Amino acid sequence: MARIWTCCCLTVLASQYLWTILCMALRRWWSGLLRPLRKNRRSRAADAADAADAADAANPSIYRQRGVAALEFVLVFPVFFIIFYSIITYGLILVAQQSITLAASEGARAAMRYAATTTVRTSNAQSAAVGPGSVASWLGNRITFTGTLLAACPYNANGGTCYQVTVTYPNYQQNPLVPLVLGSLIGVLVPNQLSSSAVVQIN
Repeated sequence: MARIWTCCCLTVLASQYLWTILCMALRRWWSGLLRPLRKNRRSRAADAADAADAADAANPSIYRQRGVAALEFVLVFPVFFIIFYSIITYGLILVAQQSITLAASEGARAAMRYAATTTVRTSNAQSAAVGPGSVASWLGNRITFTGTLLAACPYNANGGTCYQVTVTYPNYQQNPLVPLVLGSLIGVLVPNQLSSSAVVQIN
C-alpha cells in the first residue's frame, strides 16, 4: 500500500511539471498555425503588415521555431499520456482497495450478530461484504470472500472466539480495472492482489 501511495505522489508531481511543458509547446504550436491566417488579413495598416510579413519571411529562424514547437509537442505528449494513464490506474487501485477494506469491516460487523450456526454467520458476513448493495459490489466477481472461525483471538491472550473476514481481489495484474497498455512494463508497478481482513470477537 505504501508503494502505491508513493507512486501516486510522484505521478502527480511529474504530471504537473509535464503539463506546464505541454501547455507551452501547444501555445507555440498554435501561434505558428495562426500566423499564416494573420498574413491573409488586410486592415488599414496593410502596408505595415506586408512589411512585417516580408521581414518574417526574410528571417528563417521564425519558421524553424514552428518546427521546434511541433517537435516539442511530439516529444512531450507521449510522456504526458503515460503520466495521465498512471494517475487513472493508481486512482482506481486506491478506490478498489478502500472498497475492499470497507467491505471486510462490514462483513465483520455482520458476523457479530447472533447466528445459530457458523454457516449462517458466514452467509450473513458474505452478504454484507460482497453481496448486492455492498460497498464492494461494483467490483463484481473480481473479488472473493473468506470467513473463518478462529479458535482463539489473535489480540486477546485470555481466550475467546473470533471471526475473521477476508476480502481479496486476486490476480489484479491479470484482471485489472484498467487495461495495462504497457503490458509487463507497468505490470511490475501494480500490485498482484488487493486484500483486506477484519477480525471481531463473537464471545
